Amino acid sequence: MIIPARPLLESFLLSPNLTKKEFYSSINFTKNGRTALEELALEFKLKKGDKILIPGLICYSAIENLIKIGLKPIFYDLELNLNLNWSYISKHLKHKDIKAILIVNYFGFIDTNKYQILSLCRDQDLLVIDDYCHSFLTFYLKKNRNNMEGIKVFFNFNKLVRIGGGGYIINSKVEKKYLIKSETFINHILRFILSNFEKFNIKFSILNIYNKRIFWLKKYFFKIFKSKMDHKKDFNYYLINSSIAELFSNEKLLREVQRKRLNNYKIIYKSLLEIGITPIQKIKDEEITPQNISIIDNSGYLNNYLRERGIGSYTWPGEELPIFNDDEEENLKNTFYIHKRIVCLPVHQSIKNNDIKYIIEKVQEYYSRNNIL
Repeated sequence: MIIPARPLLESFLLSPNLTKKEFYSSINFTKNGRTALEELALEFKLKKGDKILIPGLICYSAIENLIKIGLKPIFYDLELNLNLNWSYISKHLKHKDIKAILIVNYFGFIDTNKYQILSLCRDQDLLVIDDYCHSFLTFYLKKNRNNMEGIKVFFNFNKLVRIGGGGYIINSKVEKKYLIKSETFINHILRFILSNFEKFNIKFSILNIYNKRIFWLKKYFFKIFKSKMDHKKDFNYYLINSSIAELFSNEKLLREVQRKRLNNYKIIYKSLLEIGITPIQKIKDEEITPQNISIIDNSGYLNNYLRERGIGSYTWPGEELPIFNDDEEENLKNTFYIHKRIVCLPVHQSIKNNDIKYIIEKVQEYYSRNNIL
């Protein structure tokens, strides 16, 4: 059985039918999430040598552009449930020259401590940048989203739907005009082939793309592809493709994605509790859109076990955790604890009840065989 880590290609990506030539949005679209973060930092005149507070639990690639433009990261720790803790943040504020703080909304969830901490950050005159790269739909579909953001927000789209690109919002009340470009015929053909291969492979379980050897081969080719994309011509900030325009013109589709992910999360959460596993994050807000369901695995081998059996689980941020010096490590004990043990299970809109049953069976099977539960 193959259960993908990401959802299947949405049908509108195969045959976009948007007839509009123009599109208006408060989002400033960018090539990807990390570009959006860099541009947001530059927009607010953060400059070389400025210090920015960043959670230790983050992908280095997400903040690499900030480091390239000369910003100095000061890493802070989190609670074991991925929530913010003001004491972990405030200990760094003795450095009076800290200019900004990056707050990450992990895996689609909004931290219940967040609004109090946002207020405390403003009291310290910190520029607050809200990272919704895991949580784009949680932000976008919130009814009162104008009141929920930090000072500025940024995100990418492909964590929840299969569309590349990112964006940021400076003022949600100011919309920008975009021209819509049609997808090329080649892109349509490639997506059609990829979509049908994915469906065929899932149905007949021909190729386990999560097998170690295949995964490393895929990672190698992706690295080459990424390198070429990074050197591609500059992004056109006034032109977007029809797929993005279709996505943002179809709230019904986005609400359905949210509904399915929430429902899958609740089923898996309950099933995990029944076998003695408590996931890291609990749903307290029905307006969120979970990216995955994360658990702590003290054995360190559950993820490999699941992937060898066709389940698209993963660790995060894996090899992309930043490299810290000795002093930083001393202040990031929870970060290291989570990083060594976290396993993320899929809850996306493409999985079915049989997939959920299989995931739970394999998790329980692993722990039963190893006499852990």
